[in-house]
Amino acid sequence: MTSSVHMQEFRNRRNTKLLATEKKQKEAAERARKRAEQGEPIFYEGKEAIGEVARKEGIWNWVLLGPDPEEIPLVSGGGGGIEEMNEAMGQHAQSVALIRAAFGVGEEATTKFIIVQVKASGRFTMQERGQATTGAPQVQKEIEKSVPQGSLKIEMGSQEECTVANFVAKLLEVSADDAEKMTEEGYRVALEEHKKANPFLQKQEEKQEQVKELLVAVQAPPSAAVAPEPEAQPAEAEETEPSKLRDKVKTFQKGEMVEVFSSKTNQWMVDAEVVQVVQEACVIDNFNVKAGSMKVVYNNGARFKWVAPSQIDNIRASNRPRPPDSHMGMMQKETHNWITQWHERYFELQRGFLQWWMTEKDAKGAVAPNGSLYLLGLQLKIDGSNLKMRSDNSNQVIYTFRVEDEEQSKAWVDALWAHAGYCGDVKDFFQVKQDGSQMRKELLTMMATRKSHK
Repeated sequence: MTSSVHMQEFRNRRNTKLLATEKKQKEAAERARKRAEQGEPIFYEGKEAIGEVARKEGIWNWVLLGPDPEEIPLVSGGGGGIEEMNEAMGQHAQSVALIRAAFGVGEEATTKFIIVQVKASGRFTMQERGQATTGAPQVQKEIEKSVPQGSLKIEMGSQEECTVANFVAKLLEVSADDAEKMTEEGYRVALEEHKKANPFLQKQEEKQEQVKELLVAVQAPPSAAVAPEPEAQPAEAEETEPSKLRDKVKTFQKGEMVEVFSSKTNQWMVDAEVVQVVQEACVIDNFNVKAGSMKVVYNNGARFKWVAPSQIDNIRASNRPRPPDSHMGMMQKETHNWITQWHERYFELQRGFLQWWMTEKDAKGAVAPNGSLYLLGLQLKIDGSNLKMRSDNSNQVIYTFRVEDEEQSKAWVDALWAHAGYCGDVKDFFQVKQDGSQMRKELLTMMATRKSHK
């Protein structure tokens, strides 16, 4: 069979697999959209979130706001109470929170509305703190308009202070009314009752725990601008080796997910992907590459190796889902001091992670990203040129990014849903793997038990 026929067969197989992969990725993206539509209620605007917390039966029982009295920007919010709010703190030099705290259940229950001035420590300048201090009191006045029952006011200076015990102690310092009811135990009992009345809050907590476990196995990749390091120099091509791949040799195709054996670590690397296949012997980046060799990237995109046809036993197929194409470019990120501000940042979306840097130069220089968001459980609202989003690992924080035009918005939105769908497939992949491992353990135990009874 001629080499041209081999090449045509290769192209046909590659195109068939690419079409199948694209179909799977579109289906995964659509599943992600539907999950978001069927998920728990979420608010994206500060005023509507305040109104929800101000209702005694409101699903959200806390909201954190930026200190801009004009915008009253929503930083985060939820129905999980003080401890949930703790994880969302520290986004701005100063924030204002409204908390609806119930104590006890039934006729003996009491509900308090508390306005909390949250002062973050650490990375903020004196100027940023001063600006925030100017706007926070005005935001408090806006909150008071929505709480006709009256409210209590306390301050918290750090995440360490934001505990149930400390919260109750501060309340007792400013109010003696219902002091016998305002206990830590009473608060926790009422919070559990609130979660029972809104079952999706418990599901949300489960999702957040699941994504924490998943992120042990799945880590944010380095910037796409940082080239992977070679595992080792590939073997020099022998003179007797053909310069073209004449015989039919088993090869994997570009874009296929595989597992590759690393001689450097002496173990199988399970996150590998074939990124290039050569049909003729050639020199690439000063490496002599044999005909039929495959370039395989692994270790979260940080390393690569060339696998020659004679080393095919060092590579094997994987059921791990293939990530969608990467997407990158500039967007503006919303920040809040005494006014809402927009700062241009460089963004990369790859392998389910949205990451951003101050500049593209920082990304290329392997500087750690300023922020990172894994898109499992993505919830997204398009508001004009603004994209507002959160996910299962955003700690209830709402992120807002701004694009230049409708075309750019569509490109980012499509890419975000594609990667959110991929995150869902990765979660399912690890779940099946975990279930299979557990099943094998159970089978081995059963076999050992039967053997011992013979």
